[in-house]
Amino acid sequence: MLTGWIIALVLSLVALVFCADRFTHASTQLARLLRLPEFIVGVTVVSIGTSLPELITSIVGVSTGRAGGAELVLGTVIGSNVANILLIAGLTAVVVKKIALEHRIIELETVLLAISGGFLVLTAMDGEVTRSEGLFMVVAYIILAVFAVKQYKTERVDRIRHFPATQNTAMILLNIGVFGVGLAGAAWGVVRSTLSLAELTGLSTSALAVTAVALGTSLPELIVTLRAAYNKHADLAIGNIIGSNVFNVLAIVGIPAMIHNLPVSSDMIFIGLPFFVAATVLYIFTGMSKKLNAYEGAIFLLLYGVFLGKIFHWF
Repeated sequence: MLTGWIIALVLSLVALVFCADRFTHASTQLARLLRLPEFIVGVTVVSIGTSLPELITSIVGVSTGRAGGAELVLGTVIGSNVANILLIAGLTAVVVKKIALEHRIIELETVLLAISGGFLVLTAMDGEVTRSEGLFMVVAYIILAVFAVKQYKTERVDRIRHFPATQNTAMILLNIGVFGVGLAGAAWGVVRSTLSLAELTGLSTSALAVTAVALGTSLPELIVTLRAAYNKHADLAIGNIIGSNVFNVLAIVGIPAMIHNLPVSSDMIFIGLPFFVAATVLYIFTGMSKKLNAYEGAIFLLLYGVFLGKIFHWF
């Protein structure tokens, strides 16, 4: 039974990431068919698309009506954000040896990261994220997203161009529908198998969410970041992680919280949140220093190992 649920979780995560990738691709094709500018496609469809696994899993989690399902939301978000910084950024720096940043990365993006991170800590420290706090998060994300789009448009206006669609409308809409349903089904599989494994192993839902689920749903960020770093687009690599973390905090916590108050486990308060704050501060200093070297990436990876050890109470 235990092995079966482990296999179910792995397969569900694979299906979740695959459907999110195909859904995002089809959505991008639709946006291009509608002749939306490149920057609009990039800062909306693509950036949100890499966080779709976390979003759909969180919504399905709170929709189960079980306490463990709601608890899964904060575990997934905190685990995903810590993994994005310590694991993905660290691994990328080790693989490519050095990530050099332009000055722009320390401006708007890091401010948004600090604001969203600080708000998550303030709302979660009392052990619950309420519906009103969730509504505030969603409104804040919409305001910040509109501001970011305007800022991006002002700075990159010379690069705006249109792309032709490469598929017919019917096929694009069919893909959006099919992979949208696939996303929901895969997310249900992730939630169901995670809750079952928590019951069978005696591990908390938060521990499984912050590790297995968070790592699985962070695969899109890992792929995008490594690809961008290899192609010498360091700002895209770092910016993708920042954009994903801001979306994770404000939207992926905010939207489920509007459906159901989200409980925050003691492990998340005393282990998850401190590591989340530490990782966020480290990342902000990385942006300010305008570089991330291989040895710094190795330190990030070491800290992620410590994080896992604390979550599972290995030491």
